[in-house]
Amino acid sequence: MEICKDTIIEELQNILLNKLNHYDKLIADLRASNTDTKSSMGDKYETFREMLNQEINHLLHQKKMILAQQQVVENLTNDPHSIVDFGSFVVTDFGNFYISTSLGEVNFNGIKFITISQQTPLANALIGLKENQTFEVNQKKYTIQAIY
Repeated sequence: MEICKDTIIEELQNILLNKLNHYDKLIADLRASNTDTKSSMGDKYETFREMLNQEINHLLHQKKMILAQQQVVENLTNDPHSIVDFGSFVVTDFGNFYISTSLGEVNFNGIKFITISQQTPLANALIGLKENQTFEVNQKKYTIQAIY
C-alpha cells in the first residue's frame, strides 16, 4: 500500500472546506428566513425569531469546531514516522488510522482509513509504538503493520 500523506492532507482540507461552506449556506439561509418572515408573521415572529437565533448559534458553534479542526490539519506534515505520533498514518491488521483530527471514516484513492484525534483512547494506545508491536483497545488486539 502506497501512502501519500500530502494528498491525504489535501483531501482532509477539502472535506473541512466543504463542511464550512455547507454551514455558511445554512446560516445564510436561516438569516434570510429570519428577515423574510418578519413582516408576515405578526406576534408569532418573536418566538420564531428566537428559535432561528438558537439554530444559528448552534450552527456557528459547529462552524467554530470545524475551524479548529482546520488548524489541526494545517499542522500536519508529510514527514515519515518510525514511532506513532501526531500525523502518523498507521496500518494495522484491523484497519488504517490517521492521527490528526476526528473526521471519521474517509475513503480516498481506494484507501479506507479512520481519522482520529490524539485524545481518543485508540490514539493513546497507538502513540509511542513501532511497527510489529501490538496493542489492545476494547478487548481487541491490533498489530501495527506499517507507519507512515
